[in-house]
Amino acid sequence: DPFAARPGARLYRSGDLARRLPDGDLEYLGRADQQVKIRGFRIELGEIEAALAAVPGVREVVVLARSDGSDRSDRSLVAYVTGDELDAADLREALGRRLPDYMVPAAFVFLDALPLTGHGKVDRRALPAPDAAAPAAAAGPAPRDPLERYLASQFLDVLSLPAERELGVDESFFDLGGTSITTAVFTHRLQEALGETVPVVAIFDHPTVASLAGYVRESHPEAARWLLEGGETARPAVGRGILTPIQTGSPDRRPLFCVHSVGGEVVAYHEMARLLGPGQPVWGLQSPDPPLEEVVEMAEQYIAALRSVQPRGPYRVAGWSMGGVVAYEIARRLETQGERTEVLAIIDASSPQAWYGEKPMTDTEMLGLFAHAMVVLHDVDVPADLEPPPGAPEGFDLASVGMDLAGLSLDEGLAMALDLGRKVGLLPPSLELAELRRIFNRFRANRGSLNRYRALPYGGDVHLFRATDQIAHLPPGADPTLGWGDLAPGRVRLLDCPGDHHSILREEVAALAAKMRWLLGIEAGFGGG
Repeated sequence: DPFAARPGARLYRSGDLARRLPDGDLEYLGRADQQVKIRGFRIELGEIEAALAAVPGVREVVVLARSDGSDRSDRSLVAYVTGDELDAADLREALGRRLPDYMVPAAFVFLDALPLTGHGKVDRRALPAPDAAAPAAAAGPAPRDPLERYLASQFLDVLSLPAERELGVDESFFDLGGTSITTAVFTHRLQEALGETVPVVAIFDHPTVASLAGYVRESHPEAARWLLEGGETARPAVGRGILTPIQTGSPDRRPLFCVHSVGGEVVAYHEMARLLGPGQPVWGLQSPDPPLEEVVEMAEQYIAALRSVQPRGPYRVAGWSMGGVVAYEIARRLETQGERTEVLAIIDASSPQAWYGEKPMTDTEMLGLFAHAMVVLHDVDVPADLEPPPGAPEGFDLASVGMDLAGLSLDEGLAMALDLGRKVGLLPPSLELAELRRIFNRFRANRGSLNRYRALPYGGDVHLFRATDQIAHLPPGADPTLGWGDLAPGRVRLLDCPGDHHSILREEVAALAAKMRWLLGIEAGFGGG
């Protein structure tokens, strides 16, 4: 037992999972062997079961991750429930108030009783597949007009669902398997079809065909009429802007501006924004097309964009990973302009001094890093027996950092990455090479900008949110401020949150949001640490 004072003491691993609450109580979450991974998120099935069991009328519940495919890339959550007068829509709504979207089961199966083994335990192998059981709830009517039919066809195409599948207008994009990648692809295609800017969070706020069609009619009436009339000619192309709304919030509250990470997207902030409460306005600063290639240039243009929403300070800016570096430069430049940044929140990012002067990477080296980053970011299980695609260099390993793609042209490397991404279930089969190239170009511009950015000192406070799993691996004597103390001496405030570099904004985002609420003055409590 590493925590005991007595030599030889033992600490027993029970296999139970619990979470310490702010008041010191422990909340039991279930067994460690019930952890599964769905769409890149690590999920405790016991936590979903506990939330369902708390719903009035529910007697017993078991939640499983089921898959119809051999590669397990199509796994989804299925809840088996017994009780009286239960409705799937009501259960989804109840869970939505307590759990993030990715933890709400895609299907509910209602049973008279759960099957048991001879020892009286639930026989999970005997639980029927959703299609084999009585349907939990209707998915809504079929698409009713050209706009809904177009949106439904895009759901099927982007999510790699069979073209002949009957999609109801009330089925959720995320229940059907939507990820951050497919969200970005779908949003881009919808924007091209409408010829108007569509915020990436539109699909989060309106995840069904019916609700999204309503949004399009209200926010893009002219384009909606064009689609309703069955328009097939291409609409004028529209550029991708910098500023995109994440949460509208109240007009009397100062907004929080969140800067994109190395991938150029801001969808990672959606769940945090929701947990800040509906009154907090949150805006995203995303990479435009074509992407900017210098951190200083990003900061200049992003300041111009945020001033269009909030002309004068004090400002509130946050950034995760590379976004923390750009957020820092935004705050520093605002300071030189006589403005104050009252909140500069850097989420698990090292000081830019860690990257400055790094040797520039070739396109193929950058592509290798890009492919590895995609695997890590989306927590993809790479099958051990996955065969390299034709033309892959000897010793090719998709799971290795900076995999060697030497000898390939950029187009050959992108084609290989597209093929592998499809095989491991990361990229939809319908994704075009040009779409993957656009995603890669943002990554290349953003990652390449770091080794040319020489940061100057900043006179304001820096609030550094550190992921505890990351700092646990810091070597003895390492700088606890991750280098930010050299740029803002004595002004770095540490706020530690559970999780690693990615889960801090995903599975563990509730802890981050709670401290962010304190920092923004939404509620009292916390103080750092």
